[in-house]
Amino acid sequence: MIPSAFDLFIRIVKAAWCQLSLNGRMDGIVLGASDIKTDIATITGQVADSKVVTDEVRKWKLMGIGARGVVG
Repeated sequence: MIPSAFDLFIRIVKAAWCQLSLNGRMDGIVLGASDIKTDIATITGQVADSKVVTDEVRKWKLMGIGARGVVG
C-alpha cells in the first residue's frame, strides 16, 4: 500500500518534532556540564587556598609552635 501525502506529512512532522526534542535535551546536558565545569574550577581555587594554610600550620607544628603561640 502506498502511503498518502497526508501520512507522509505526518511522518515528517513527527520526525522533526523528535529531532527538536532530542536537540533540546542535548542542549540541557551541555549546559549542565558547563555548570559542573565552572563549579569544579571554583572548588579547585578554594582547595589551593586551603592548601597554603594547611602547609603553614604543618610548618608551625614542625617548629613546635602551637596555635596559641602563633595567635599571641
